[in-house]
Amino acid sequence: MINRRDFLATGSLLGTLGAGLNPLTALAQSDRARASSSTSGASATGASTSGASASGTPPPGASAANASTTGASVTGAPLIAMTPFGFIADFLEMMNAVSGGHFKRSGLDIQLLGGAGAAASLQQLLAGRVTFVRGTGLDTIKIAAQGQPVVSIATLYQTGYWYVMSAKSSPITSAEALRGRTIGIVSVKGSTENYLDLMLAKVGLPPESVRREVVGNSPGAFGLISQGRIDGFIASASVLATLRAKKLPVEAFDCDRYASIPAQCYLTTRATIQNEPVRVRQFVQALRASAEEMLSGDYFAILDRAAREFEITGLRDREELAIAFEIVKQSWLSTGRANLMRNRPEQWRGAAQAITAAGLADARMPDRMYTNEFVDPPARV
Repeated sequence: MINRRDFLATGSLLGTLGAGLNPLTALAQSDRARASSSTSGASATGASTSGASASGTPPPGASAANASTTGASVTGAPLIAMTPFGFIADFLEMMNAVSGGHFKRSGLDIQLLGGAGAAASLQQLLAGRVTFVRGTGLDTIKIAAQGQPVVSIATLYQTGYWYVMSAKSSPITSAEALRGRTIGIVSVKGSTENYLDLMLAKVGLPPESVRREVVGNSPGAFGLISQGRIDGFIASASVLATLRAKKLPVEAFDCDRYASIPAQCYLTTRATIQNEPVRVRQFVQALRASAEEMLSGDYFAILDRAAREFEITGLRDREELAIAFEIVKQSWLSTGRANLMRNRPEQWRGAAQAITAAGLADARMPDRMYTNEFVDPPARV
């Protein structure tokens, strides 16, 4: 069980991981900025009070582990999985794997915790305190390039998590049009600034050709355009969904147009793959079943069922949630249903090449950073 004191001891944990983990330091800075500026309700503080806490002590009646330990033959001791930021609709496929019984039917005993930030979740994974986390392909490549044993065992969001947004009255419709502009980013050296540098490198523009302002991952950044403080900003698909639901005149293009990187992946360590291959397969197959149910079932019925077990924030605006899930489905299925949950080798190789070319990391061995062993059917003997 995770000890809350250990979970919060970020500085000590970074020391044990070695001096080479500069990407995690940058991620931690990104998480702090995101937690302080985001209005999505997914702050680090909120994460530890939703469903199952970051301390590993779920509130009464909300234990994810309890939901998956009855009525099925489970293998081994309970495992711990962790979201990046608490419990929000963005992570419904993980909550639905519990509330919809997919983990239980796979024979897997899982306790699902709400994380306190992407950096904290990755730190817990590398320290052996959790078994599975959800994270970005960009962060995975950067950290794996530093020699850390992180492996993507499945990719759910194939594309389309980050968007460049601007006002229709003065639209920014391409990376070339970023030259000389002031662009809002979620945090310094976080994913959005990395994507900005990747796009600029792709079209031959130097990083200094664009001014940057930290604005957080919030729909409120759109108001800074009319105030003349920024010309546009980079934010997540959920922010775009909110702006569209409010009928605001937003122009947007997908960062993947210039930098196709696996957007959201499920991660574990090489040691877990070697020592627990059966349970890794159970985990991936249960999440695939959860995603399939969301694609074919009643989204709001699934969301309401999960909300009975987890304290999910941001559920009031159904129109906004519906628009967001349409964007989500496009990302999940952007390369066809046959590729649902698959790590696409050509995408990982292209992403590693782009990240290396932009000077973000020396990612020379991308094929070691992912595996489809647990997504594909097991080989017949």
